[in-house]
Amino acid sequence: IARNRSGGVPRPRWCTYLVCFRCNARCGMCDSWRMKRGTELTPAQVGTLSGRIKLSDTAPFLGLGYDDSFYRDRRWGFRGIVGVAYSAEPQVALDSTGGTLSNDPTLRARLDQEAADIQQDARDRGLFPVVQLGATVRF
Repeated sequence: IARNRSGGVPRPRWCTYLVCFRCNARCGMCDSWRMKRGTELTPAQVGTLSGRIKLSDTAPFLGLGYDDSFYRDRRWGFRGIVGVAYSAEPQVALDSTGGTLSNDPTLRARLDQEAADIQQDARDRGLFPVVQLGATVRF
């Protein structure tokens, strides 16, 4: 847990939004079961919870590639690229629709705070690995 909080654990490939703190799995990768229980909302109160993370429209890329289709006389070729792309701080939005509390200012404030927390956690994680493999064919 200490390595996770200090950034020593690799970046996640998925995100889970906890709607309650009743998890009894006690996973080593997650410490949600240690958190104090807060006010829980029912699915009818929240409705449909949706989220969106928007990265930069353009991302500078630094990489190394190989493409043999320009100097080989064969019909088929191979290409590959490995590198890293950078994206500025993502924009995070959470929204609740169709619930009895969807328009409630308190719920809206909680969702805005959670979105800000996610955005803060992702602030220093702007580098993304890129791997491309492909085949080329001449006509």
